[in-house]
Amino acid sequence: MPIVSASNSKPSDIHDTLKSLGCASNWQTIPPMNTRHHLLSTQQIQDMEEWTTPFSDRAIMALRAILDGVGGTKKPRSWEGLEDWLEEIITVPFEPIIFSHSSRDHNVIWGAKRSYDALKVAADLAQNLSSIISGQAMRVKRQVEVLSLQHGLCSLPDDILSDLLVLSIECEISYDSTSITERGKKRLWGALRLSHVCSRIRLLLDRPRLWNFLSDEIPNANLVRHCIKNAQNAPLRLYVHNRGSPLPRYKFEEFIAACLENGGNWKVLDFETPYLQVTSEEEIARQNAMSDNISSFQSLTAGHEFRSLEYLDMCYREPFTQLDHRDEKFHPYLHWSLPSLRRISYAGGFPIPFHNNIKNLCITYVYSSGLSLDLHQLVEFFASCSSLEGVELCLHCWRSVAPCKTAKIPGVETIAFIFRECPVDAILNVCDALYFPDAKQMTLRFNFKFLYWSWDDDEDFVDPLPSTHLDYAGVISDVLSQHCYAGLTSLHIDLSPRNFRGNDEDDPQAVPDVSYLPPFMKLPDLKDLSLSSSRSGWEDIGWEDIGLLEIPEKVRIPALRSLTIFMKWEDWHRVSGWVKTLIARLEKQGDLDKFNSLRIGKVEKYFKREESEWDTLKQEIHKFISKPTIRVETI
Repeated sequence: MPIVSASNSKPSDIHDTLKSLGCASNWQTIPPMNTRHHLLSTQQIQDMEEWTTPFSDRAIMALRAILDGVGGTKKPRSWEGLEDWLEEIITVPFEPIIFSHSSRDHNVIWGAKRSYDALKVAADLAQNLSSIISGQAMRVKRQVEVLSLQHGLCSLPDDILSDLLVLSIECEISYDSTSITERGKKRLWGALRLSHVCSRIRLLLDRPRLWNFLSDEIPNANLVRHCIKNAQNAPLRLYVHNRGSPLPRYKFEEFIAACLENGGNWKVLDFETPYLQVTSEEEIARQNAMSDNISSFQSLTAGHEFRSLEYLDMCYREPFTQLDHRDEKFHPYLHWSLPSLRRISYAGGFPIPFHNNIKNLCITYVYSSGLSLDLHQLVEFFASCSSLEGVELCLHCWRSVAPCKTAKIPGVETIAFIFRECPVDAILNVCDALYFPDAKQMTLRFNFKFLYWSWDDDEDFVDPLPSTHLDYAGVISDVLSQHCYAGLTSLHIDLSPRNFRGNDEDDPQAVPDVSYLPPFMKLPDLKDLSLSSSRSGWEDIGWEDIGLLEIPEKVRIPALRSLTIFMKWEDWHRVSGWVKTLIARLEKQGDLDKFNSLRIGKVEKYFKREESEWDTLKQEIHKFISKPTIRVETI
């Protein structure tokens, strides 16, 4: 029904309300003059006046009348229904008008104008309300997101939440060339970021496992005690990375003394020295400070019982690797009581024998000028271990290793031999000296990539280029032939072939086509085979420089249960033929029913593929092998 009509029909209540709210002028309150207006543009002044103008009662009542009408109409509650309803109740008559001075004509125009004014103020109010409410909705949305994040983080297990907060600080690269001052700034900003994260999500750091991470980066002993107090009975993880800062505020002995107050609760001890070039006075001062700290740590901890300590990690880098590591200050554990110790990781030398019950041992030893590797020391340490189950031995850049009488080490089921830039003779001498008769799982990782490069600037690396290629399959076979490893059920071969470029990187024949065959004949009980090409140094080798030899007909393949190939996304076509041949041979032998898993290990160092690309590749592989019983998965 129209608000204004030429007929004598009686308007409804809502029509009267809208009609009465219209006002031709003076419905807005004029704000007081602001002395800053002369500094603002006309548009800015207009926006400010509109923003500060009080709401008109007429506008509020007009909008309320429209909303009440929408609630009471029988039209559909939609934008289209609202538009139809407004068009129905608010119309202006366009009927023939007789020119006269009758009051009726004047009232029609006056009423229509008031209706327009009412709609206009209601529309303006609705528009402003929409803007304000939308802004508030966004504000509340952000608060809900923060609250959800807080709730999500607080619901995480303590150990995951602790790791998440620690990882929010950028890791410092141990081998970078930045100064002590710059490193200090990085650590400071890292701590600020962690504080910012906690404050933004209103996270209270009151969980014991958030305080059990102790580091020599903590500036004073009082803060160490504060951490220990809040950690309550949570096992402590102590990281002594011994930066050797000569600054007065850094008091290493006070830090260790504070940690020792709760030494019985240590669970993890990580003692590490960073790499130093010792080419400046600053680096020399750091080396001296670190040397003093190593001695202090040995003397302060001597005689203590660390009844809860399970993991001990000691890592010495240059220049400390060039020192005599038979000095007991590099082996403080010799004077400790360690009833719960389960794992030792030692880098920079060989550990010294002591009474222990460790289950796992990891030794990393990198060649330094003037050092010689004595396998007798290693054999002596193994003799002191009666409970070993897993061993990982990593040797880097050793040019020669003297032979040693074979030592049988029983009980070890998992063994990893990792050699980087070591000649074949050195590899065979080490593997011959150590025999693990109970081994079930073995990793052989041989990285020959830069073994025979000619480095003219360093006489230690000058070595004539050999005229013949290495027999990579022969090296692997020789290692497995030195002792009886026929009981192996799992083997991982990680091979990086030698690079023949020398000093001529532009030689198109620099990288040879290298292929090898896994030693199937040596391992009749093999169930799980993993193949990869080392990720070493500056690049992922992948399978472009190495291949797999065709399997001879006379070779019987063990009844494999699974095959894992670590590769780049684009490497599948390089290994697909060999994989298909392997499956065909297993089927021919009648062993295919035992083979149920083909795993693709994703190698992504510099360029990360979309997960959808890996999923597509997985589908292609499954279609390629065309065996429904074989599960294809990416790891």
